[in-house]
Amino acid sequence: MIAIAIMIAYGVNVEGQREVLAVESRWDKTKHSWRDFMRKLRRRGAMRVKLFISDGHQGLQQAIKKEWLGGWQRCKVHFMRNILAKVASRNKARLAEKLMKIWLQVDRTRAEKLFSLVIEEDEKKYPETSEVWRRG
Repeated sequence: MIAIAIMIAYGVNVEGQREVLAVESRWDKTKHSWRDFMRKLRRRGAMRVKLFISDGHQGLQQAIKKEWLGGWQRCKVHFMRNILAKVASRNKARLAEKLMKIWLQVDRTRAEKLFSLVIEEDEKKYPETSEVWRRG
């Protein structure tokens, strides 16, 4: 079996529609591979990025900091998967429900308050999730 990485960039246009900007295969997902991918996006016309949303891959985050001025946000789906991977199957549904409640809050203050409560309650039950929570 040969493993390769598929790098995909989506953008949102001024009408709010999502568009595929690039799809490339790579042998690895290093910071250098991501930087090259981003440079190609720029050469193809991408001029400004307000926000990157991705998994927590360190090489990707480093490349974003080097190549663009836009902010970065962890994808909540990847975040949730990473947390739930550390929890026993019998507890996944309950913890997933709590995570969804955090994301459904109407403002940041309420979300952060609920997030703190969930961490306080569940970090002791699931200590292996601590690292994922802290990296956000």
